[in-house]
Amino acid sequence: MNKKLTQRFVELESQLNDIEATKRSVNGAYGTTEAIDTELFTGWKVKVKNLLVTACGEESQHFVAFEAGEKRRTMESDYSIKKRLGAM
Repeated sequence: MNKKLTQRFVELESQLNDIEATKRSVNGAYGTTEAIDTELFTGWKVKVKNLLVTACGEESQHFVAFEAGEKRRTMESDYSIKKRLGAM
């Protein structure tokens, strides 16, 4: 992998840590849940998808798994999705 792509992966990992730092507890109708900055998270997902397409291709297992992982499940918070995607 070339240096530019490697550096971009490092930058996105750092941005994921920045998103984690926005985590807060929110009380809702169904109890307390963890929330993160939605705008930062959305931007991060777009950047990751672009990088995965560039580095691996749209048909790659990495891209396909990332797209599947970002699908919201019933009553799931962005924080839960972030944890799942960050593990990929």
